[in-house]
Amino acid sequence: MFVVDQRKLRDQQQAALVITLNEIEQSVNTNNNTNTGTRSGTYNFNIADFPNYTGWDPTAAQQDWIAKGRPAPSGSSGSSGPTPEQIEQERIRIEQERIRNQLSSAWDSYFSNLDQQFNGLNTQAENMNQIVENSYNQGLSDINAEQANSLGDLATSSRKNEENQVKSLADIADNIRNLFRSGNIYLGARGAVD
Repeated sequence: MFVVDQRKLRDQQQAALVITLNEIEQSVNTNNNTNTGTRSGTYNFNIADFPNYTGWDPTAAQQDWIAKGRPAPSGSSGSSGPTPEQIEQERIRIEQERIRNQLSSAWDSYFSNLDQQFNGLNTQAENMNQIVENSYNQGLSDINAEQANSLGDLATSSRKNEENQVKSLADIADNIRNLFRSGNIYLGARGAVD
């Protein structure tokens, strides 16, 4: 259940990431619509014009290009090459990819942390189950000891009751015997008089 909820949350967050990236793209496009012109007679660095910079960070590639004396791209005759719009689109694409990678890295770290916490729950559940089992066993042991004590007390009480009943019956028998004797004595005394 938790894994399903975690996947659903991840999908929602990725959808939010796409929306955020679209908003960033719109913001970049809005900010750069005023700066699409180029100065005549100068070349602005574009990583797409230099195949040897493929896979480079754009900032590092431009600094390397400046350090090499700002050479023109190979096969460039001034009229060929990307248009300013293409240059701007490539710059935007690179910036979006950089932001996407940063956000993806942050979310990956977040979900990795959640996975670690989830994996720790099994150990915690086992510990809690062990505590419950120990408490149950201790309670059962206490109840059994109390039952044994109560059964011992009951046996003692039952034995005393039987002893008291025997004494009571013996006392009743003695009383009846004494009454018969006194009745016989009385009758004997009365009979001797008659």
